[in-house]
Amino acid sequence: MILLRLAPEALPETLGSSAFTLQGLRLFWHLVSVAWWGFTALLVLLASMPAGDDNRRLGWGIALTFLASAGVSCVISRGKHFSWRVLLIIAGVVWLGLSTN
Repeated sequence: MILLRLAPEALPETLGSSAFTLQGLRLFWHLVSVAWWGFTALLVLLASMPAGDDNRRLGWGIALTFLASAGVSCVISRGKHFSWRVLLIIAGVVWLGLSTN
């Protein structure tokens, strides 16, 4: 809904047209969604596996990725967009899960 409301004349012309720019933004939006669902699948797999050093390293990498994403989202949106809170909660839950094992 957000991307559809963008005025095509306000978008820069990438490779000759603002329609191409809008299509690229739409693609990136959905690509990020797929990546976060992929992280969710990794977390479910990690939760179902026996604890081990390799699993913990992977878990820490995921927690740090969510923490960094929360920080970037907070800084760029100046704290106005709610996504940084959700990403921070996810990082906290992953960290908590790793520290209890």
